[in-house]
Formats: sequence, structure tokens, C-alpha cells
Amino acid sequence: MKLENFIAFRYIRYSGGNKDISSSAKSVILSIACAIIFYIAAASIMNGYIYGIMKLSFEVRSFHLAFKDISSYSEAESYRLLFNEDKRTIYTGLYRETSVLLSANSKNTVVGFFREIPEDIFTKDKGFDDCVSITSGTKSLLMNQIMISEKTASKLSVDIGDFIFLTAMTSENNGKLIIRKLSISGIFSTGLTDFDEQISFIGNKTGDKIFKDSLPYNVMIKINDYNKASEFSRDFLISGIPGLISWDYDNYNEITAVKFQKNVIAFIVILVIFVAALNILTTIHITIHEKSSDIGILKSIGWTPIKIMAVFIFNGIYLALMGIIPGIIIGLFIMFNLNSIMIISADIFNYCMLQIHSFTSLFFASPVPDVIEFFSKDFYLDKIYTSISFEELLFITFITMIFAVIASVTPSIKAGYIKPNEVLKNE
Repeated sequence: MKLENFIAFRYIRYSGGNKDISSSAKSVILSIACAIIFYIAAASIMNGYIYGIMKLSFEVRSFHLAFKDISSYSEAESYRLLFNEDKRTIYTGLYRETSVLLSANSKNTVVGFFREIPEDIFTKDKGFDDCVSITSGTKSLLMNQIMISEKTASKLSVDIGDFIFLTAMTSENNGKLIIRKLSISGIFSTGLTDFDEQISFIGNKTGDKIFKDSLPYNVMIKINDYNKASEFSRDFLISGIPGLISWDYDNYNEITAVKFQKNVIAFIVILVIFVAALNILTTIHITIHEKSSDIGILKSIGWTPIKIMAVFIFNGIYLALMGIIPGIIIGLFIMFNLNSIMIISADIFNYCMLQIHSFTSLFFASPVPDVIEFFSKDFYLDKIYTSISFEELLFITFITMIFAVIASVTPSIKAGYIKPNEVLKNE
């Protein structure tokens, strides 16, 4: 096969001598490269949502698993100890939550996920600690201390050491209001600004003092492999303990929607690659017509149809590879640097618009163009999360190669059965 490879590669290398072959080959390579780049971008951003944004959700909001609405502390603690005995468990803790009104400087904001969590959670739960980034102060939940998000701090115009007032209802039944004064120990960000606006943290001891037994207890569970959360839940269901809610069940609709969108995009990319593969067929047809005398000579010296076919199948494979390799390299580069590229692009665009405005304002009055910010304070993310797996790269490479081989077979068969005497006679 070495000689067949050499000839196939030589045909591609010197295809520039024929404008039809050259333009057709370039079209194939460009189409495949663009399709690969588009696929990597789409898959990376979709994966980034599932495994980036969702990670914030199941590490901080819903946890890997949760066992909710337990009436008493003793009962909740017994369940926590039971879950903690499982070898798959890496951390368990009790938490409670309610909706509250936070006030300071004559300003108010409603916090939907006001969480009472263990004081030692930042030292014992690495996933939680990684996802909650301190921007000011410390990760401290001592008595009468509260941690609030950047968004909440901005709304209330408060900083570290300031006092904040908490207004909450003890329960829906009696409607008794509680008002407490808490000191801000830390200001944090999870990166999901929409979620940050709704959440604040206090320690278990502070929560016990404020709410006593008026709120039900929940058990948070972290396991060594969050992908097996549903399996963990099923195991305890079989053993007679129903009610464990896994993170993927809690976010089922969002995950399903994203996966569906990802599959649709993958299907569209595969169609684009299929069209590019049809161009491979055209390119090889042109090459066979151009190189018919070479084929005749090879046949006359004893080359079999299989060997002739191999030359042009390799030709199609090389064309596909010339699109796949730069497509993967460029696609990965863009994804690894997407946030920087977006910020730089916005800066360049804003600069150009400002220069245009400065020039046009010499002749007539015009409004100053709005500044574009991809990650403004009102955007729901502080960055775009991306993630691409080796399996996905392998999948799109395999699909492209299959299409390239299929597209190459038909013209290659025709080339294999060209009669040398007819070719040489025409020459």
C-alpha cells in the first residue's frame, strides 16, 4: 500500500496545476474544516452548560443528592449518619432554607435560597468550596455572621463588616415574623449571577438561634462520582428509604433540553459534512479524468483494479484529513480561548465604533454608540463555560472519514476498470 499512498498524496500535492481539481479540493477542505470548527464550538458550549453551569447547581444549590423536609433535628441527623456510612459518600451535612427579606441602607432585596449550612462546609466539602469564590472578606459562618453575594451586596450598598437586617416568617402556619441583625463576613460569587442574586448563607448555629425548630431539615449528600447520583438514590429506595432527590433529576428538564439541542446541532453538522463528502466525489471524478493516462500506464504494467481503487480512496481520505486536522486545531484553540477572544473582539469593536463616531461628529451630531459588554453585571454568567471530550472529537472524525471513504468508492471503482488500450489510444 506504500506506493498507492505515495501516488494518492502526489496527486493532491500537485493538484494546483489543474484549476478545476484545485478549486474543488479547496472547497472540500474548507467545508470540512468549517463543519468541524462549528461542531467543536457547539458541543463545547453545550457541554460547558451541562458540566460547567450545572456543576455550580449541583455543588452549591441542589447538591449531588438531597433528602428533604425532615421534621426534627434528631431524625435528620440519623439519616445523615446513615448516608454517611455508604462508601460512595464523601460529605454529608444538614441544611435548612427559606425565603427572606434582607435590608440595609433603606434598601431591600428578597433572597429565595437563604441557606443555613454547616460551619465547616468550606473545609470538608471541596466541591462547594471551589464553586463559591470569595471576592471580599472570608469564608466564615460564625454566630450572627452572614455571607452574601456580590449582586446582593451591590443592591444593598454594603461591604464587609457592615450589618444587615434579616426579616423572615417562622412558618406558613403561624405567620410570626423574625427580625435579626447579622454581620457580613464574606462577599462571594459562584459565577452564575442569576443564582447569586437569590442565595445567601448563615451557619447552623446562627440558624438554630433564629429559626429554632420552625423550619424542616434537609440532608445534603456529596458522592465521589456525581454521575452516579441516580444509582445512589435507587439503592436507598430498594433498601426502603424513598425521597432522595438527585441533581440530574432536579435539573432533568434543562439537561434534556440542552442534550436535544446538542443532538440537533450534531445532525446539522453531519449534513454539512455529507455535502462536503459529495464534493470529494466530484474532486476524485475530475482527478480520474485528468489522470486517465497515468491509470492506463499503471494498468498496462500489471496494476490490478483493487490497487487503482486504493489510490483514489486514499486520495479522498487525505482530502478529509486535510480538513479535519486544521478544523480540530482551530476549533480547540477558539474554545480554549473563547472568553478572551470575545472580550478582545468587543474591545476592538467598541474602539472602531468610537473612532467612527469621532469622525462623523466632525460633520454632524450623532449619539455616542453604546458600549458592548459580553459579560456585564446584568449578564447571567461571568464567563462562557466550555468542555469538549476526546470521544466527541473521535466521533466527528470517524463520521467524516466514513463519508470520505463512501464518497471515494464510486469514482474509484470506475477508475479501477478503465481499459488501458482505450486510454492510450485516445492519447
